[in-house]
Amino acid sequence: MAESYPKFPENFLRFEGEKVLVVYPGNRRQSWYRQVGGWVYLTNFRIMFCPNKLEQFLAAKEWWSWGKDVTGASPVGRQWSDFLGGGGRKRMRVSFRDAPSGLFVVNGPEKIVEEVEFWRSDLDS
Repeated sequence: MAESYPKFPENFLRFEGEKVLVVYPGNRRQSWYRQVGGWVYLTNFRIMFCPNKLEQFLAAKEWWSWGKDVTGASPVGRQWSDFLGGGGRKRMRVSFRDAPSGLFVVNGPEKIVEEVEFWRSDLDS
């Protein structure tokens, strides 16, 4: 029986042998005042964010980073001073080797942080 994986996002170039492992609905902080709605993808090579169709129409950009450049993930509590940037909800911070960390509003950030850390350790092996 063939393995079944989530559908690869249409807006991204797919690398040879790349497959989507898991998809989470969520928002990505695009600037201090703007959250973009869409989906967070983990593939066997990278982490990606694909905005939904409405956000794409409103000029939101796709984003991705190599998995080997991810240095960690951690949950972030509510920060009302960052309300427009998603601070009204618990978030997930993803840290990178040579880039600023990214903030994602996802359901159950503590559980997803564990899954991202497992994914990251699996890429190293």
